[in-house]
This record gives sequence, structure tokens and C-alpha cells, in this order.
Amino acid sequence: GKEAEAKKRKQNKPKPKQSQEWDLSIKLLSGRNLVAKDTVAEGTYGTTFTHSSDPYVTLTLGGVTVRSATVEKDLNPTWNEELSLRVTDRMQRLVLFVMDEDKDDEDDAMGKALVSLLDLVEGVPKA
Repeated sequence: GKEAEAKKRKQNKPKPKQSQEWDLSIKLLSGRNLVAKDTVAEGTYGTTFTHSSDPYVTLTLGGVTVRSATVEKDLNPTWNEELSLRVTDRMQRLVLFVMDEDKDDEDDAMGKALVSLLDLVEGVPKA
């Protein structure tokens, strides 16, 4: 009777989908030998020129972008920052840009990398 009917209804209930989302933690360490994008005139009468950049990093995944701090006038910056993004689709690639911040102009791209998420293993750090 009623018990069998209730059991049947319970069995036909759609099972909740397993969430296939992860938090991706990125430890942004440092950069080496970056390209100088800025030339600054210094010294007496502006006769000394220094070549430098003000680098920062953006990480984009699935339309969401996070950004590091800017390290001013440094071609070998150290960030030591922890950034995180939500992974909803492992087929997407993490897009990393190294940028030069310019106060009075558009920021310059210094480099780009694409990182596959397919070979990442949950709980296992990857260098």
C-alpha cells in the first residue's frame, strides 16, 4: 500500500549532482629577468636613464580574474602571494599575464602563459 508507494517515490527522486568544483590555490613567488618597459630620465638635467618595470600578475580562470600587488621598479620581483580561484571546469586553462603598471598610460603586457588544469591532482602541490 502506502509504504510501497512512498518507497517507490524515494527511489525515483533525482540524486543531487556531485559538485565538480574546486578551489585552486596559487602561490605566486617571483619573477626573474623581466623585460624593462619603462625608461625614466634621472640625474642632473635628466641625462641618466634607468630602465625598469612595475610588474604585477593577473590570473584568469572561467571569466574571473585575480591580481597580485605591483612591485615598483623591479625586474626581479618577489611577490610571495597566495591567490585563489574557483575551478568549475577542468577543461579551462588558467591564463597568466605579467603586466607592467603605468600610471599615466595603459599597462603593458610583458608575458603570458596558459596552464592546463587537467594534470593537477587534488591536494598535491605542483611547481
